[in-house]
Amino acid sequence: DGEKDGENGDAAEAEEPTEAISEAQKLIDEAREEIEGARKKLGEATEEAEEALKPFATAEADGRSKKAALLEVRLDAAVGSLRRVRSHWARQAVGRQEALRLQAGKLMKEHAAAKSVPLEDLFKQADKDEDEAVSKSEFVAFVKGLEGCKLEAEQLEALFVHISGDAPLGKDAFLRPMATHYRVVKESPLTTEASVTRESKTIRRLQPGEVVEVYEGPVTDDKGISRVRGRVVQDGAAGWVTVTGNSGNVFLEEGGAVLQAACTVQLTASLEGDSEVVGSLGAGDKVQVLDWEKKDAGAGRVRVAAQCQGCVGWATRVQADGNQVLRPAP
Repeated sequence: DGEKDGENGDAAEAEEPTEAISEAQKLIDEAREEIEGARKKLGEATEEAEEALKPFATAEADGRSKKAALLEVRLDAAVGSLRRVRSHWARQAVGRQEALRLQAGKLMKEHAAAKSVPLEDLFKQADKDEDEAVSKSEFVAFVKGLEGCKLEAEQLEALFVHISGDAPLGKDAFLRPMATHYRVVKESPLTTEASVTRESKTIRRLQPGEVVEVYEGPVTDDKGISRVRGRVVQDGAAGWVTVTGNSGNVFLEEGGAVLQAACTVQLTASLEGDSEVVGSLGAGDKVQVLDWEKKDAGAGRVRVAAQCQGCVGWATRVQADGNQVLRPAP
């Protein structure tokens, strides 16, 4: 859970050795340049050698070229090792940000419970300039001011970028770290009221596989019906839905924000599917959703944290033909 890395996330202890990695890459690049330069000089020396000495010069050049080739093999191995080191630290970085996301969400939920206010009210408290968005500075100031918060401003700034991609947080994105996710396992109506009465109007029927971000509940009425209030991530429809009925029927199960790839899925830098590729998921890889459903060329796209790849990016969840390539993880 979010507490496993300690109260302050232990960010300093797990800091990537960026300077050492950059220096190693610089030395490799310089070695390649020296090898290329030496090859060029050998070629020139062979061409300029007197005719009688050319066989000796050629043999010498061949011998040195073979040594250079062996050095290049060793450099290639060093590059591979460096790539693995980078990948390791990238995965560690994503893991730390995910732990901080859970920790910040826990602090905010505890604050709402202590003050007896709905989670939605926290957005209003954080949005100091009332522009319907929480900026990085507003986010840092709000979380930093919560009772029991021991996170540093630098950690919270990095967390903000992890959650939002450095864009201001709208209400849904701000609330997401605090939300509990449920997936629909049996068709059920989304209604306007907490109670199952005639006054409660049906907004629409939820279908199996849909995911609900829950901000209130579960609450159980005197009939034994357990209900939650939340927002359907696929279209933003908000209301109340039954988790379990009074006869024990289960309509929702907790989960749904962790998805699993059914096949190879590319991760891109932005929403557009043809933007820069930053990673690739293999079948079975799991990701944490950071931003839900947005459309691009008919496909449903989500922004995810892929610790297995050490990156954050956009991935297609549902293709334009309806094929679901990212599915709720078991």
